[in-house]
Amino acid sequence: MTPALHKDLIRIDGVSHTFTTESGSLPVLDNLTLGVPENGFTAIVGPSGCGKSTVTRLVAGLLKPDAGSVWLQGQEVTSPRSVVGMAFQNPVLLEWRSILKNVMLPLEIVSSSLSSAAREARARDLLKLVGLAGFEDKRPSELSGGMRQRASLCRALVHQPEVLILDE
Repeated sequence: MTPALHKDLIRIDGVSHTFTTESGSLPVLDNLTLGVPENGFTAIVGPSGCGKSTVTRLVAGLLKPDAGSVWLQGQEVTSPRSVVGMAFQNPVLLEWRSILKNVMLPLEIVSSSLSSAAREARARDLLKLVGLAGFEDKRPSELSGGMRQRASLCRALVHQPEVLILDE
């Protein structure tokens, strides 16, 4: 079967990945094959350290497999793509930016035809949806961990991605 012709939205074919640490090599994935259908919801579960976060980063194009291939919408993933939104296990928010500006960041990176006002309105709508209206001008360190995670979710959604990856 040719992965590019497969009906899955996401296709992982024979993927292996090893991290190199000070104490040596740490194999995390070994010949993983997985298909995720369109319009579906897939959860990858397992114990700590089994490779769940590695899989999410491979699909998002943030890591490259040592062997095998990752396909998204019939195209091999070789770098990050704007059709993917990702919220990391630990919210990665830029301290020097307000919560509103953190949420708007993907719209600044992805070429968007939206006006500045439309970008801000979209970000504000998402923040309101998750209960963060009134916190737009705060810095990440001024919010609780749960509030930062909700802001991170807004950032993952703001550019209306076709694929949403949530790491725990």
